[in-house]
Amino acid sequence: MKNSILFLIFFYLKISSQFTLNCSYQNSSTVIGVIYQCIDFNIPNLVPTDVNITGVTGTHFTGKTNVNVDFLGIHANYKISVFPRGATKIFENLRAISIYYTTIETLFGDELEEFGDKLEYFDFRYSNLTTISSNLFLKTPNVVLIWFDINQIQRVGRDLFKPLNVTRLKDVDFNSNICHQQRGTNTGTIMTLIENLKLKCPYDDEILIATTEKPKCFNGNFDDFTCEVKKFNNQLQNELAKANQEIQSLKISNNQLQLFANELLNAKAEIENQFNLAKAQLEEIIFQIFNDLQELKNQPFQATTERTQTVKIPL
Repeated sequence: MKNSILFLIFFYLKISSQFTLNCSYQNSSTVIGVIYQCIDFNIPNLVPTDVNITGVTGTHFTGKTNVNVDFLGIHANYKISVFPRGATKIFENLRAISIYYTTIETLFGDELEEFGDKLEYFDFRYSNLTTISSNLFLKTPNVVLIWFDINQIQRVGRDLFKPLNVTRLKDVDFNSNICHQQRGTNTGTIMTLIENLKLKCPYDDEILIATTEKPKCFNGNFDDFTCEVKKFNNQLQNELAKANQEIQSLKISNNQLQLFANELLNAKAEIENQFNLAKAQLEEIIFQIFNDLQELKNQPFQATTERTQTVKIPL
């Protein structure tokens, strides 16, 4: 039985989606300077487990090679549900990454580890992202541009910006999200944005901080079974932490529903009071009219005589 369970775990860990980048290369001017880009607009349908980048196609500009690529852009067309790994094995000097149109809902914190202190630019827009762990930038302290606009963000790790030098941040965008919408483009507005995220998108993810110190198993080579079992265990812990957060959200929603129900009951009681008051006032008016009619009925009848005069009109 034990062997069967281990086999199932191993089988699960071995499943991965490998794909080749089909790069369209171009130069572009950004806040981190002029960069040489690889942009892939045609991502295949991928199995929603580990997504590994294993190769690259496309024609470089004259004199350029993979070493010169600063920027990787992936337009996923809603075909990716987990963060792709292995990009730095092909483009070792990446300083910027942009991923659009994914169905990824949670960034657990280890997604950017392979980029290290070279990463300066992280653009993750037009997706279904709801939750960001405090650990996301733990290994990338030199990031200066962060774009999370046009997502479904509801929870942001309270220490998300702690590993970064806030005074060096140039552009942070959380517009078009659920819990908060704001963009900061200087130190003052960025610091205000960070405080607003803590207030409006609270996510106390200490469990994730404790469990995301994962072994270095992110290179697509799954030969070290022990390493992979530990990674799988950490993934389960992260899912548990996410489930706990969802439970807390449900509890909050239930409390809100209870408050709404109480408000409805109070409104109902107020309407009943107003109705009873109006009814009493109407009954009093009817009673007064009835008394007035009785008084008129009891008064003696006085006949009046009118004198008529005939006027003859000559013919």
